[in-house]
Formats: sequence, structure tokens, C-alpha cells
Amino acid sequence: MALLAGGGYAELAAVHHGSAMHVPAVLSDAEAAALPEVYLTAFLNLFMLAGVKASDSVLIHGGGSGVGTASIQLLGLAGARSIVTAGSDEKCEQCLRHGADIAINYKSGPFAPKVRAATKRTRM
Repeated sequence: MALLAGGGYAELAAVHHGSAMHVPAVLSDAEAAALPEVYLTAFLNLFMLAGVKASDSVLIHGGGSGVGTASIQLLGLAGARSIVTAGSDEKCEQCLRHGADIAINYKSGPFAPKVRAATKRTRM
């Protein structure tokens, strides 16, 4: 498995050896192919760019997406709180099963008041 610059959709790809990663025996090639893009994208944005710390609360839009669910899991491991939005009650339930602290169906009304209440903030 590898992280490809710009992503990739092919059965075979040539990558620099520094981008290649060992595929754990418990994963199929298809499962392994999905990991680098979603988890490394989530990690980069959350911890390297945003500098999320254990005591932080993070709002994730599209919590039911691949990067969204990876973010939920990484935040949980880091001790940070995840508040997610998703477009259906079923997706919200999925996010909660992945470890989200709060899941808000944005189609059921404005999500900002719910986020303010969850974080005890008066302004965003």
C-alpha cells in the first residue's frame, strides 16, 4: 500500500520506495489500499496542520465519510472530542458507533446551536 500524490485508482502503481508501506497480514489488498489516503489525510489535517490536543473538541462535517470516520477514530485515540455532522439519522448512528461523541443530523435543522451547546460556547 502507498500514499500516492493526488490519489490513484489503478490495480498497479509505481511509487517511490519511501511511500510504500507493508500490508498487514490481516488486511486484504483492497482494505489496505483505502487506509493511507483516509487516515493520513485525517492525521495531517487534525494534528499537523490544526494542532489538535487531547482536551480539544473538533467539528467534523461529513462524519460518515471515509476521512470523517478516520478522524473520529484518531481523535478518540488522542483523547480529543469529536462532534460530527451527517445527513441522516443512520449516518449519525454510524458515526456514534465509530466513536463520535456527538452526531448531529444537519438536515433536521441548524447544527450551530447544537455545537455551541455541546461546547458551552456562546459564539463560533
